Amino acid sequence: MKRFFGMLFAILTLMVTTQCNSAREENWYEKGEDLYDKGDYVEAIELFKKGAEQGDAAAQCALGSCYAKGHGTSIDSVEAVKYFRLSEKQGFAKAQDNLGVCYTEGFGVEQNYVEALNWYRKAAEQDYIPALYNIWQCYHVGQGVEQDNEEAIKWLRRIIEQWDKGNSAEIQDTKLKPIVATTQYNLGFHYYNGLGVEQDYSEAVKWYRSVVEQGYTPIEFDETLDTIYKKVVASAQSNLGRCYVEGQGVTQDYEAAVKLWRQAAELGDSGAQYNLACCYRYGAGVTKDLSQAIAWFTKAAEQGVANAQRALKELGVSDFNKQTTANK
Repeated sequence: MKRFFGMLFAILTLMVTTQCNSAREENWYEKGEDLYDKGDYVEAIELFKKGAEQGDAAAQCALGSCYAKGHGTSIDSVEAVKYFRLSEKQGFAKAQDNLGVCYTEGFGVEQNYVEALNWYRKAAEQDYIPALYNIWQCYHVGQGVEQDNEEAIKWLRRIIEQWDKGNSAEIQDTKLKPIVATTQYNLGFHYYNGLGVEQDYSEAVKWYRSVVEQGYTPIEFDETLDTIYKKVVASAQSNLGRCYVEGQGVTQDYEAAVKLWRQAAELGDSGAQYNLACCYRYGAGVTKDLSQAIAWFTKAAEQGVANAQRALKELGVSDFNKQTTANK
């Protein structure tokens, strides 16, 4: 069973802001954000600079994110931290969270998990969802605080509460869906494994299903975040399939498992590819089909799944290693 931790710098450009600044002659930030979302980073950063010069906290934060990601400019950790601090001084939650990420990564500052957690907490006081998620990670892995899954899961629940409220522009922004999906997945992971809560397969199924029902839609504005999002959805599909096979929290149903594993396999999940191949090999939940079994075993084997490699040898696919080398 997989788990997903903080998105860190993938979040730096996830959502620059939803907080409002005082009226100004020209909203350079909004114009820049529109260009940024279209991938025109060079023009966007110039507009962010204009806004930053006017003291616009949103523009300052966005400019810092550009320096952190190297969008429209070269990566510059010193400049990134500089603009995050200028924005943070105005109480801007996104900038506070980004400073926490900088301290977590040692990006432009000396790595300090305790200081990182302090900044996450500042942003969390404004119910800023990425900061709530990062605090979950701190408690889950024990960064800057003693490891405590009971405390960790409280932060996951708080994210869901904020999302369900739907009472702010930030929460309405669909760019936050990847974080929410990852939160739902991790809640399922906690319940499945009894981490910080009593083990409850039905509750795990509920959260895995919530991710599956949301489905995967490509995130065009951030390749790194898109990769994470795809893996989260595929892992939820794969884990839910396992629950159906084992009859954990649901009635045992191989056909339902096959459907879920196919979805996850098509998104590139190696475990689902292997499981789907086994179903075709033995006719579990689907008509037996060795050609399909070999095709899916091959995909899993190419990702390094040892059991898939052994299965191919058992099925007489002796030239697999040559095929893999050629593909590379």
